[in-house]
Amino acid sequence: MAHKVIKFKKKNLTIHKASILPNIKENAVLATDSWNFVDLWLKRNSENKAQFYWQQAQNFYNASLNLPKTSSPLTLYYCFLNATKALLITKKISFTELHGLSGKSDIPTTLENETIYLKNTGILPSLAQYLDSPISNNPQATLSLFECFYNLPFLHRTFLLTYPSSPELFIPIHNPIIGKSMTTKEAWFSAELDSEYSDSHTIKLLPGNFEIDISYKDKKIIRCKKSPKRIRWSHLDKETDKIKTFQKYNKALRKHIFYIHGSPTAWYIKRSDITHSHRTGRDGIIKNYTKLHPLVLIFSAMHRLSELSRYTPEKLSKHFDCKHNWLLNDFLKYAPIQFIDEISSELTGLEFKRPKQA
Repeated sequence: MAHKVIKFKKKNLTIHKASILPNIKENAVLATDSWNFVDLWLKRNSENKAQFYWQQAQNFYNASLNLPKTSSPLTLYYCFLNATKALLITKKISFTELHGLSGKSDIPTTLENETIYLKNTGILPSLAQYLDSPISNNPQATLSLFECFYNLPFLHRTFLLTYPSSPELFIPIHNPIIGKSMTTKEAWFSAELDSEYSDSHTIKLLPGNFEIDISYKDKKIIRCKKSPKRIRWSHLDKETDKIKTFQKYNKALRKHIFYIHGSPTAWYIKRSDITHSHRTGRDGIIKNYTKLHPLVLIFSAMHRLSELSRYTPEKLSKHFDCKHNWLLNDFLKYAPIQFIDEISSELTGLEFKRPKQA
């Protein structure tokens, strides 16, 4: 279907890092990291209490840089905890001082045997609620470190090298845009599939809301299907209405589309949780697949590692002697970068890019 890229404030309209309330009127912030900008943003907006917690988060992050891997999860978790408080306070989201989760270990020492119990009150449930990724009301709602790591885009390549029998979940996409029909007011999301992932098998894995745009012959373009997965967009609409329309649409898209912070930002679409057995001809659900927001998963995983670091460091040390030690090292290295970038975008509504991305 013939379409053109929507322009807003002289920029191509595209998916936004902030899944909730993105600010599309402003340009991306160019910074090596977002710490100082967010601190100044909070000060400028008179968010004194949130600014205090943000500064606490940065202090814990800086402290973690000089700690060994069996100790750093404790300070990194308190970095995440304080950054989350800053977000919730800024967004006027009420929360109790409970953390909202707990964990336990079983033997043998595996990621599957590190269980995380998700609770209904506390900081994590409030974060999940704000992100429209609510934790189940089931008091037995649980995750494992295995499940958390499996569903994180920035860790997925390392995960698949560690556990090669697990189905791949994230499909790389390029040039994501919001396009508009040349003849109607209908608009939709579209992106190009990575050439290595454009075979018929991968296409069958796309979520049910997406399809291939058959009007392109030389490349594989995916797009959202018909209404209600598309939006109405007219140049006659008020700017405030356009912003609200985009925010609602972006929120829905970000349940399927995720990013890795880097230079440049890498975008992925998460495959459907349905798997088909050629042997039996039956459909099933991918084991350890979860739809929880990445921020919820990172927070949960670091909390469990912090419990091990604080109460049973010898158990944490044993994890670094197992086959998943590389996976744990990568999580401790990259999780703070990803978490703070995502929290910064959610808090300010802005996108942060490293200078050479400009």
